[in-house]
Amino acid sequence: MTQIDYNKSDDHYVHNVMKKFKWRYFTGWNFTVQIIYFMTCVTEDIMRLMKHTSVPNDWIRRVKDFIFTSLFFPGTLFVTLMFWIVYLIDRKLVCPVAVEVVVPSWINHSIHTVIIVVLVIEMRITRHRYSKRSLGLAALAIYLTAYDILFFNAFITDGAWIYPLYQVLNWFYRMLLLVTSTTTIFGFYILGECLSDKLVGYQLQRINEKINSY
Repeated sequence: MTQIDYNKSDDHYVHNVMKKFKWRYFTGWNFTVQIIYFMTCVTEDIMRLMKHTSVPNDWIRRVKDFIFTSLFFPGTLFVTLMFWIVYLIDRKLVCPVAVEVVVPSWINHSIHTVIIVVLVIEMRITRHRYSKRSLGLAALAIYLTAYDILFFNAFITDGAWIYPLYQVLNWFYRMLLLVTSTTTIFGFYILGECLSDKLVGYQLQRINEKINSY
């Protein structure tokens, strides 16, 4: 995001929306969550090595699992599916051709396609403990509310819709899309809770079979 050269394009959307509000795209927020999760995993591994044990401190495991279950899984699944569904219907509504001038296709795939592959691998090799559903959904709700505030603030202050899709919709369908998207993300949280144990490899499940939900 910091290395994108917006001067390669003279497109209005690229300069007046994408460049100005580059930190308000949900894809960027999701990618940031993934980076934080990765750093948490590395911290856990370092703590294990320093203490010469295969059993991590409970608090770091709780933090890692909470980030993954509450934000990582539902956010990543939503970003991938939402982007490519809209892209296949009409790419101008989510990724106009002018965007590819400043954002190469390999970057686009790294933040919209590869992330789902990483998600599946992570769920396959790591058994994540879910906290109380009310707590996980509350954290997700706070996360989405903070994002929505900044999203609508861009329109209120500059009259700009971050996503081209919102530009072609009237207010009724904008609100309907917002409600549907929010409901879908909450649904993905519950889906992750249901799939958590089922996707873990058999041998790994035997090793971690004594780990219970907290």
